[in-house]
Amino acid sequence: MRTFWRSKLTFVIGLLILIGCQNNSQPVEKEKIIDKFLSECFSKGFLNGNVLVAEKGKIIYQKAFGISGDESPLTLESQFRLASVSKQVTAMTIMMLKEKRLLSFEDPVKKYIPELPYEGATIRHLLNHTSGLPDYVTLLEEKWKPELNPDDRNRTVDGIEEILKTIVEHKPEGLFEAGEKYEYSNTGYVFLAIIIERISGIPLHQLMKENIFDPLEMNNTFLTSPVRKDPLKNRVRGYYLSEDKKEIVLNDFSFLNSAQGDGEIFSTVNNLYKWDRAQYTEKLISKKTLEEAYTTGVLNNGATTHYGFGLDIGKSKSYKTLISHGGGWLGFRTWIGREIDDNNTIIVLTNNSTNHLSVITEGLQNILHNKPYKIP
Repeated sequence: MRTFWRSKLTFVIGLLILIGCQNNSQPVEKEKIIDKFLSECFSKGFLNGNVLVAEKGKIIYQKAFGISGDESPLTLESQFRLASVSKQVTAMTIMMLKEKRLLSFEDPVKKYIPELPYEGATIRHLLNHTSGLPDYVTLLEEKWKPELNPDDRNRTVDGIEEILKTIVEHKPEGLFEAGEKYEYSNTGYVFLAIIIERISGIPLHQLMKENIFDPLEMNNTFLTSPVRKDPLKNRVRGYYLSEDKKEIVLNDFSFLNSAQGDGEIFSTVNNLYKWDRAQYTEKLISKKTLEEAYTTGVLNNGATTHYGFGLDIGKSKSYKTLISHGGGWLGFRTWIGREIDDNNTIIVLTNNSTNHLSVITEGLQNILHNKPYKIP
């Protein structure tokens, strides 16, 4: 009888050890699969950039692939232009002002921008992309005609107040009544930046540094500004390859690069992961306010959109709640996605004008959930 129980106990212990080894090896196996997948994407020219993947709150993969626009190798310290991924930081700044009772989401935009020639839009409309405001990019391209001299570095818009001044001067027609429908709006987030600066009396780049980047120890993250003069050691340049694939062509300058609120934050994958971790805490805002950011907008007819405050609200490849946002400006294509139920995070920052960002992000989601991935 003793021999029987001793044998049974040995079997159980062995089984537990085996299960433990399998659980411990799973992240290692996923790391290998992720590396194989991304290496294939890199070899096909789909990927040039940095990637970080975290599962259940722990980083299981991070790697730099390729070069900066100046042909130096990328490192995990490389700072990428986030493009529209920046919008969630602008939204966070608005939410922080709201918690200080300096504004309400229901405040009319004209309360803070009285010269604006449009009625009806609130701060919530700006956050949700339901304001109906005209597109400032189209207006300024018509006015500045940058294609006449695309390399003239002296012809740049002088910050967000000049964007507002141009809109007030030309009064382009609004797209629709506020709240009537959803339409992605860079203008709305530029106006949020203006509201932030007018309420606080502090430049947006300084406010974000002091209230978000420094507290989260995001030491390699910054918002560009017209007054910034210091050279950036790890700043990545956007580029594309010539038709014969032999020449690197820089794609990094725009006369609109001084716009803020809708983009122009630079960061690293590790700094963005610090940002991601903060969303599970109350370091910046309360859980109650953050839940409002994760709530989709509501139109005048009661229909809901897919967008919260600077964030897309949807489902991942495994049908889990996915809080995400992508960005694209000049040579940069970026994406951060957070499966909040499983505490999974994917961060992809690229600088080679790739048209295959979704191949990368969807493939990584599939690998995290043990599903097959595809490469065209």
